[in-house]
Amino acid sequence: MKMTIKEAFFMVDALRDASPATHARLLGCASLKEFGRRQVILHEKQEQSSVYMLADGAVSVYKTSAGGEKKILMLLRAGAVINGGALSVDLSDAGCETLKESFVLCIPVQDFLRAMSEDFPLVRAVLDAANSKISRLQRHLKNTPNSVVGEKKLAAKLYKLAVDFGVNGAYGTTIDLDLSVTYLADMLGQKRETVSRQLKVLRENGFVKSAGQAFVIPDMDRLSDFFHGS
Repeated sequence: MKMTIKEAFFMVDALRDASPATHARLLGCASLKEFGRRQVILHEKQEQSSVYMLADGAVSVYKTSAGGEKKILMLLRAGAVINGGALSVDLSDAGCETLKESFVLCIPVQDFLRAMSEDFPLVRAVLDAANSKISRLQRHLKNTPNSVVGEKKLAAKLYKLAVDFGVNGAYGTTIDLDLSVTYLADMLGQKRETVSRQLKVLRENGFVKSAGQAFVIPDMDRLSDFFHGS
């Protein structure tokens, strides 16, 4: 798949309601970068000279612990602002890598700030994007304690991935990402062996199936009832 910068603009949620004048101004300074699977877009503590926006694909935002372990904070789908914090801080507080082939729109920070100063709908859209990220982090933290344990925690994560990245088919909802057990463990902050055991339980009970490197949810409502139940 190929994409032009103009097409990319209309794929980013925060830019859709910007004025035609803002679109014209930002088109003059924007660039579009194509990334392959598992490529780093932004390193932790990297200087942020541009605002990155995901026009197509999927990416993960992560932090690395002092011991070198990667903790996945969230996954972002097409339309998201990847590093809105670049508008207020010089260095990134998290890293970001692709989960699949992705197209990223890059706009210099100073040009974006000037556009915001003249376009209130753009400001509101950027704030909405930031609030959405905060809400997702709050849900992530809520699901981290042991009050949500084992298979239910994994089921809740798979359900959310299916909502965000799911493709409906004859056998259920396929999560359109190449997710390994190791990557799921990074997202949940657990050991690979633990997640592997939990996944086995979900499979044995028919909550999830495997299709190559993808996961399939045969019945979304049944999975939701499982992790919401007491």
